Amino acid sequence: MQIINDQSTILASFFSHIDVTVFGYAQAGNMQKKITKALYDQIPVGDIRRSVFRAPGTGAGTHPDYNQEKFRVGDPSSWAADYLFMRASEMYLIEAEALARQAQDAPARTVLESLVKARFPSYSAAAFSGTALVNEILLQRRIELWGEGFSLLDIKRLKTGLNRPAGTGNHGAGTLNPNIFTLPDQDPKFLMHIPQRELDANKAMTAADQNP
Repeated sequence: MQIINDQSTILASFFSHIDVTVFGYAQAGNMQKKITKALYDQIPVGDIRRSVFRAPGTGAGTHPDYNQEKFRVGDPSSWAADYLFMRASEMYLIEAEALARQAQDAPARTVLESLVKARFPSYSAAAFSGTALVNEILLQRRIELWGEGFSLLDIKRLKTGLNRPAGTGNHGAGTLNPNIFTLPDQDPKFLMHIPQRELDANKAMTAADQNP
């Protein structure tokens, strides 16, 4: 969706929170959005997706190592930008995972390679099969869809829980400490509360129906 300059929400916008090239929360509040070193290191050199993050050793000031460059306002003097709701790559990843979970390894590899080779021409999924293939697809999903809002749903559907890596370049080191590093997949913190207005308006619901 195209957002033109005079209709943007400026400081309250997505780009204010994620792009340090504009004077928003990410820049002025020193609240950058960074990929973890643990995930960055799994993106091979030559994969174009590696270039959308600030390479270690090249960061400075409000644009530190591992900071994202995937989402940028085209003109820093303007807030005009596009909001991303859906990309074809998500469909490729859904198809590849569905095939792999049905033990259709060959077509799953074909679908996965058709996506990843467009980013990393020398990529091959030939060595993956079974559970290893599913795990590779999930890794490519994390890399491809970084910052696009899929982690919460994947944690819940895959029942992996939250496991934030710690140490230099990861969480809690040289940046804001998230305090919470692990959570089981059934933790109520992963559930949104039902709006009070819905509880008030729906006669079939009571306060006991609220998520914990």
